[in-house]
Amino acid sequence: MVKHWKELALGGFILTAGALLAYMSLTLGRFQFGETVKFTAVFNSAVGVVKDAPVMMAGIEIGHVESMEVRQGRALMHLVVNPEIKLHSDARAEIRSKSLLGEKYIAIDAGSEQAGLLPNGEQIKDTMTPVDLDEVLNHLAPVLTKLDPEDLNTLLHTFALAVKGKEKDMGDLIKGTASLMRTVAGNEEEIARIVKNLDGAAG
Repeated sequence: MVKHWKELALGGFILTAGALLAYMSLTLGRFQFGETVKFTAVFNSAVGVVKDAPVMMAGIEIGHVESMEVRQGRALMHLVVNPEIKLHSDARAEIRSKSLLGEKYIAIDAGSEQAGLLPNGEQIKDTMTPVDLDEVLNHLAPVLTKLDPEDLNTLLHTFALAVKGKEKDMGDLIKGTASLMRTVAGNEEEIARIVKNLDGAAG
């Protein structure tokens, strides 16, 4: 009788361990059953983004990064999104920092309802890659080492006095510049065509 109880206990332990292992595999591997919606997005750099990194909207996780690959020198990401999420043709994807440890996630803005819906499998055209701080510091390091500390102090003090009381104007200027750069980035081909036509007319 005792032997049978031991066998039953061992069998129950094995079944419980197997179920727990299966649950962890499904959770950590982010397996999804049923219908899924997939989109792609191209970024200049994917530093800090890993496979299965979360895709979020309004601070809520709505999917994950299924895979990544290099396409024409840029990072092409394949995103899996919950089917109830509807993205529009002017949707926007941005790489953001998840923590101070360097983890990143993909933030999605669904776009405006006036624009048509983005079909399953299509590419999110409007993307933004954050500036890599290490890269900026590497470019600035040679310049900073040649600066006189007193001159730098004077420059920073003068700049602080110049912008004092104009914080709102500076914020509006930065937002306007960012919006302009996004518009330019989204119309590179059109701008190139206009420049080419002007060049031909000037010739």
